[in-house]
Amino acid sequence: MCSPRCERPWSDFQISSHLPLLLSVGVAVHQECHELAALTALVVLCSVAYHQQHEASGAAACADGFCAKALFVYGLLQATHSPSKAVLCANAVFASCVAGVWLATWALRSDALYDRIHPWGLHVVPAVWILSTVCLQPPRPLLLRM
Repeated sequence: MCSPRCERPWSDFQISSHLPLLLSVGVAVHQECHELAALTALVVLCSVAYHQQHEASGAAACADGFCAKALFVYGLLQATHSPSKAVLCANAVFASCVAGVWLATWALRSDALYDRIHPWGLHVVPAVWILSTVCLQPPRPLLLRM
């Protein structure tokens, strides 16, 4: 377990790259996409906790993994409601980028690669995907239909 002294600083890109996700939470709230805003906020909290601890295994790692995968599945489900072929194509590009970066960093287990591409592919791209979803679709409430 990492002590508070060895936590990543807020200026570390592994942490600060969550800012676009926070922006997407605000836009989702403004667009009244409350379930997406809540899920994204939960992802931000869990992910920041995980990265502050230098990706140590434990409760934060489990929570981050679960919430991030739930957000990815949510994005895939929303993509099935794309209003046009262009939006569907954009959703496919976002999903492919996120999945590709996750697979690359998981399969190759390279710390240098992880530090370089994880924040872009799993923080920034999902934020843009969320912004695209709330601004171009808008998303259909999934939880209310289940």
